[in-house]
Amino acid sequence: MTHHSSLRYGGGRAFCDNGSCAKSGPVRVRYFDPATGEPLAERPKGRRGKRRDKPLSFEPGSVPPCAVAVTVDGTAYESIAEAARRERVSPHTLRMARKMGWSNVGKREVSFT
Repeated sequence: MTHHSSLRYGGGRAFCDNGSCAKSGPVRVRYFDPATGEPLAERPKGRRGKRRDKPLSFEPGSVPPCAVAVTVDGTAYESIAEAARRERVSPHTLRMARKMGWSNVGKREVSFT
């Protein structure tokens, strides 16, 4: 038995028979209220929070409230970032020293409070 199809392949595209009148059905989109879950006729407004006037970064030179005090070779600093800048040590190295409990970073003595 030989099967025949109205679908022809050629050039990478598929062509339907012109006489089939095949059309896709209507696209139905439903929106729901994110707070209540009730159906809506229109798309709801987003639930994004208010935008901040200022980013959460701190002013240059100020110390964030979560800063860790560091003493490097007897000199006390208010934060790891400040100690890293002044002593020219990587802040990652100082954070790692605190995490691992190191007392020396290179030839410098380090303690955290």
